Amino acid sequence: MRIAIGGFQHETNTFAPIPTALESFHEAFYAPPGQHPADPTLCTAPLWVARRRSRAEGWTLIEGSCSWAETAGLVSRGAFETLRDEVLGQLQAAMPVDGVLLGLHGAMVADGYDDCEGDLIQRVRAMVGPTVPIGVELDPHCHMTEKRVKNATLIICFKEFPHTDFVARGEEVVELTLRAARGEITPVMSLCDCRMIGSFPTNLQPMRAFVDKMSALEGSNGVLSVSAAHCFPYADVPEMGARILVVTDNQRAAGDRLARELADEFFAMRGKTMPPYHTPDAVIDLALQHSGRLNHLHVVGGHSELVFGEQVGAVVQVLRVAHEGNGHHAAVDAHQHAVFDVVAAAVLVDQIVHLLQLAVALQVGIQRQRHHRQVDG
Repeated sequence: MRIAIGGFQHETNTFAPIPTALESFHEAFYAPPGQHPADPTLCTAPLWVARRRSRAEGWTLIEGSCSWAETAGLVSRGAFETLRDEVLGQLQAAMPVDGVLLGLHGAMVADGYDDCEGDLIQRVRAMVGPTVPIGVELDPHCHMTEKRVKNATLIICFKEFPHTDFVARGEEVVELTLRAARGEITPVMSLCDCRMIGSFPTNLQPMRAFVDKMSALEGSNGVLSVSAAHCFPYADVPEMGARILVVTDNQRAAGDRLARELADEFFAMRGKTMPPYHTPDAVIDLALQHSGRLNHLHVVGGHSELVFGEQVGAVVQVLRVAHEGNGHHAAVDAHQHAVFDVVAAAVLVDQIVHLLQLAVALQVGIQRQRHHRQVDG
């Protein structure tokens, strides 16, 4: 048996002003064949699992490239097409294969492509044909599009947020894809749009109980997998929103009913899944209550995992409140605070390096010009 694997990941905030270039992937995480890390990561968990399984069971794994970039703005067309075509080229070179595994995020948006992962999966399907199973692992903060469901054989999302189960879900993706390749199961996917946007931490109720229920449903009555796609709200794309995906063993009607039931239950949690949050003014009040002044270290976090990429301006708003003072608030000098955006900082560093290179080149040119004048003289 021959199984090919590859993938790329980016969580694209289409409202963020700084685009994502190919260099962003190479700087953050880029592993071509033969250079994958020994430990699993968010984008290499299926590969790590498949590598271990292939060695133990004696089948052939063809490892492709895996990459990841920090959450930021729209991915450039050139960056996406380069990463996509690299994975597709490796798959073409590996043909024929008995199955394909893809470790993706699910929320990448590029210039000209609202559904990057769907585009990749569709092209993989066209390459391998209608019968070769394609197993996909996604982050729950994804856009679960119709194109992906139509072209993949099975899709499984992490169940936990924070994401502590990416290896466990990778185990499931590999296992079910192998079983499909051996003809032991016929995965069929049922998708239901919940028509809502929200954030759903699974370490809090009521999501904790909902995730436990999804897990309990798997492995009986033909249910192979249940995923809740939470959505990634910082993207202006047509199919953004929470959805339920049920994978059954060739039981379309039963899967559709279960997906609908779970979607209704998920929708009923709307507005009840978020922990309490504070306004910028309240944050400063809390800091003052603890220390009496703002010259101590205080850590302020937003509800997103990556504040610099997903909540543009939120940190600046907190700084504004602290700096201006608000009656009972102590005024704060802006130069005493370090507020940074790693993506913006990287762009700034690149520009500084570029200016330094120009300055060096200019200096070299001046020195050569002086030397020639002296020689001519």
